[in-house]
Formats: sequence, C-alpha cells, structure tokens
Amino acid sequence: MFFTGGTMPPDAYRADLAVPQEGVKVYKVAYKSIIPEKNDQPVTAYGLIAIPENVKPGAPVVSYQHATIFSRSWIPSNPDGSLETLFMLSQFASQGYVVIAADYFGTTEGSTAPNSYFVAQSTAQACLDMYQAAMEILRRENITPGKLFINGWSQGGHSTLAFLRYLELANIPVAAAATASGPADPLLFVSESMNNPSPFSAAFTVAALSNLMLSMDAYQGLDGYFEQAINPKYLEYARRLHRFEIPYDSFAVKVPHTPDSVYTAQFYEHSRIAIKPFWKMLDAGAAYRWRMRTPLRVFYSYTDEAIPW
Repeated sequence: MFFTGGTMPPDAYRADLAVPQEGVKVYKVAYKSIIPEKNDQPVTAYGLIAIPENVKPGAPVVSYQHATIFSRSWIPSNPDGSLETLFMLSQFASQGYVVIAADYFGTTEGSTAPNSYFVAQSTAQACLDMYQAAMEILRRENITPGKLFINGWSQGGHSTLAFLRYLELANIPVAAAATASGPADPLLFVSESMNNPSPFSAAFTVAALSNLMLSMDAYQGLDGYFEQAINPKYLEYARRLHRFEIPYDSFAVKVPHTPDSVYTAQFYEHSRIAIKPFWKMLDAGAAYRWRMRTPLRVFYSYTDEAIPW
C-alpha cells in the first residue's frame, strides 16, 4: 500500500519486513503541555503509546514523529486511520519495543489549539511532553524502559530533528535517531518546491505550503501575508483545509496542483530574495544547524516527490 503511486516500484524495495512476534496494547494518551510560540500557553495534547503484551524489563522505546496529514483521522492516536503508525506498530511494537507518538498540537479531534503544521518549537514541545507522559505511564505500570530511539518520515523528519534538540537540551539520552525524506531546512524546502520543482512533484505541494503558512500565521503571526500570497479565489479553501473542515480531495478538485497557478507573482518574487518576515521564520525553523551528540542517519532520495534531496 505504501508504494501506490510512488516513484519507486515495489520490486525495487530490497529490505525485509519483520514478522510480528506478539500482541500489542495500544492506548490514546491525553497530557498537559505548553505552546512556546504563545508565551507557554497551556494546552491539552494527545498521542499514542503502544506496549507489547509480554513487555520485557528494559524494553527499548521508540518515539515516532508522523508525516503530513490532511485529516484528523490520520493521527497516531487513531492508528486504524494511519498507515505509517500501523507500520511502526508492526515493525517495532510487535518486536518488543514500546512505541510512542505525539499527534502534534491541533490535529486531534476536539483540540482547542490551531493546526501546528511545521511549527518547530510547538512540535518539539508536544513530542517532549508526550515522552514525559509515556515515562509516567510506564512507571505506573511497573515497566522499566530501556534505550530511547527516535525516527520520523517527511514532516516527521523535521519534527524528529527539532525534538532531538529538545531532548539533548533536557539531557535525555537518545541511543540513535533517523529521518527519512525529512525537510530539515524549511526555507530550502519551500523555495525549491516553488522555484525549482521536480518533474514528479507531489500533487499536494500547494496544500502543504498553504497549511504551513496558515500554521505559522496562527502561532507566530504573519500580519496578513498569507492573504497577499495566495490568489483570493483559493483563500477560503486553504483555510478550511487547514482547519480540517474539508478533506484533501475536496481541496484538490478546486485548487490547482502547481504553485505558480495559486500563489501571486509578488510572493514568488519574495521567495527569491527571502528577507520578508515569513521567509525569516522559515529560516529560523531549520532543524539541523546545531552540534548534536546523538548518532544520526538521514535518508534521502533523488526521486522524492515532495522533499528535494
């Protein structure tokens, strides 16, 4: 299912998938957190913890940071709606790992926070507090956790690096980290997607950029910049997608897939110079420009439909 519509044929995939070894208990977690971009405003956040039925003392823990979602049903705390979460459960939780995953602020049904898509500090805070909540759950269940590993795909690659910085700042040891197709540099990611698109660019590029800008507006304030950047006839569709009020398919039939058909010439000019406040915010969201202690592997592809290598 992961290869449907992909740029690599299934028979080119060389790795083997692990056969599930045991059952897994899955729980939705609600926990308290804060929003750094809003002066540490309190917020209730949500996530998932999966514990093997026959969990062993010292069981390793893996925190998974999820990729772009366009529906509240795709979050980790609703694993039946999230293929990537099911994949993590089958390949790690069923092998004896404790798996944890934050939904990110504003993505869970009933959440009062705005969608926090690509908001670096809030995403890292959500992941850190989800980890702390998970450690408390394991303590109450008399389960002694072992080494901590973290990984993430696509948006989750960026989230993983932002989270890793928070973990190291808190002196929480991480045995290893890995990202796949992660846009560690959001400024480069957006600029390349607009100005140097690949011949196999993803159809959801416009939706991702709109969500990114609306999240930054909600958390950091863009002073009407998004409204100046997008063709007015697509504005309300973008807002409704960001609020999860319409599915991606409904957005896609109304809004063109190519950025130059949706965003204004002035916005394109700004993307070349990159000195307006929005572009500086993107630059500040770079998640790799720091000296880390943790062993890290970063996987990329020359034929990635979304993330420039």
